[in-house]
Amino acid sequence: MAPIGVKAGANAPGHGRGAGRQGESIMTVYVVAQLAFTRREAYDRYAANFMGVFRKFGGRLLAADEHPRVIEGNWEREKIVLLSFPDEAGFRLFFDSPEYKEIAKDRKAGADTVILLVQGITPAATAEPKAKAS
Repeated sequence: MAPIGVKAGANAPGHGRGAGRQGESIMTVYVVAQLAFTRREAYDRYAANFMGVFRKFGGRLLAADEHPRVIEGNWEREKIVLLSFPDEAGFRLFFDSPEYKEIAKDRKAGADTVILLVQGITPAATAEPKAKAS
């Protein structure tokens, strides 16, 4: 069961979004949450309330999987969730909001969670070099 809603209009993954403050580039950020359930009933309360809070903040759900396949190494979690936000400020508005903090009490009570914030890359960083004219 994916506890996360989606709001249209967020950036395509990995792409900048224009100029930020003092000429800084505003970059898509990704949130990777890895969960091991400790009290499923508490987590399920969190999941039931998550969509209503999440959709207010412009994030996108990219993946939510309770049965990911481990290709290499050991993974001792039960669920992974991947979100994106247009920029870190958008993520912070969500994560630090009173609404999210209130429902996060149930997530913390119901799952041991590791949350990572990952910076996106610019299209130029992945572009192939241009061929020299002969």
